[in-house]
Amino acid sequence: MRAFLAISASLVTALAVYLIPVAIELLLLRGHANPWLVCVLFADICGCALLFLLGFKRAAILVYAAAAVFEAACLSFGMPPHRLIWLTNVVPALVAGAVMLRIALRWLVTADQSS
Repeated sequence: MRAFLAISASLVTALAVYLIPVAIELLLLRGHANPWLVCVLFADICGCALLFLLGFKRAAILVYAAAAVFEAACLSFGMPPHRLIWLTNVVPALVAGAVMLRIALRWLVTADQSS
C-alpha cells in the first residue's frame, strides 16, 4: 500500500507540475501576452520552483536554464507558442515527478527499516 502511495504521489506531482503551468500559459497566450515572456520566462517556473524548494537547487537552475535556451531557440525558428508549451513543460514535470518518487522511495526504505 505504501509503494502505491509513493508512486501515486510522484504521478500526481508530475501531472500537477505539467498541467497547472500549461493551463496558465495558454490563458496568458489567449490574452495576447508576449509569447517570449510566456514560453521562455514563465514556462518552467512551477516545476523548477518545486525542485528548488525540495532542496535540489542546482537541478532546478540547470533544468530552467536548459529549458529556457531550448524554448528560445524553438520560438526563434518559428515553432508556434501553443505547441511549444505542450512540448517543453514535459521535462520539468518529469524531473519533479522523478524527484518526488526518489523522496517517496527513500521514505519507504526508512519506514521498512524502522518497523
